[in-house]
Amino acid sequence: MFFNANFEEATPLKEPLYIDKIYQFTAENKSVRHDHYFPFKDYFILTYYDKNNNKIILSKFTDGFDY
Repeated sequence: MFFNANFEEATPLKEPLYIDKIYQFTAENKSVRHDHYFPFKDYFILTYYDKNNNKIILSKFTDGFDY
């Protein structure tokens, strides 16, 4: 059961998981090749080869909404 600030019963928000964000990112960016992710501290690092820029890129992903 979840309560809001006024202690009224509320429905909790379903926050996106890091793996869903990574999948969406790789699906939308066609230049991503050879992607791999690993945990680091309290987030996940996605490393991939960008074929358009000929570079290896590291990106940080976390659970929840990005505000």
